[in-house]
Amino acid sequence: MSQPVFRHHWDINDVATALGISPAAARDFFLDGRRGGHLIEEVAARHTGGVRAPSEKAPYDVIDSAGRRWEVRALTKNGVRFTPSIQTGGGREYDETRFLAKLDGVVGYYIANLTRFPDVPFYQLSSAQIRAWHTSDKMSKGRLTYLQAKALFVD
Repeated sequence: MSQPVFRHHWDINDVATALGISPAAARDFFLDGRRGGHLIEEVAARHTGGVRAPSEKAPYDVIDSAGRRWEVRALTKNGVRFTPSIQTGGGREYDETRFLAKLDGVVGYYIANLTRFPDVPFYQLSSAQIRAWHTSDKMSKGRLTYLQAKALFVD
């Protein structure tokens, strides 16, 4: 188990007001990793003193102040995926070769535990650690369930 490397707190009332929705709707919005993805990338870039990738097509999300490339992912009640985005979604299939190439292309992942929104802890996992979980069969097809994540790294 690891400790978060940082936390980001959103004021849920400010978020709701800015979006013109109720605080409950704002919470539901952020619990969905697809919706909060770009925002957590921005938070991770700011925290690392870096920048977001120049394009959505880049094979990484953030370049930190040392020039290292990171992916940023959301942990939700459905777990977290480490596979390339081309392997995520309905009708898309897991390809181990592409998954391992993804791990080779980034130093690691920042994982935002959106189940804790609005006080979101961010964890830092190295690609080597994720590869070790893959090799030891602690994950399936490049993903962890929420319970697996809790057992491996979530405090």
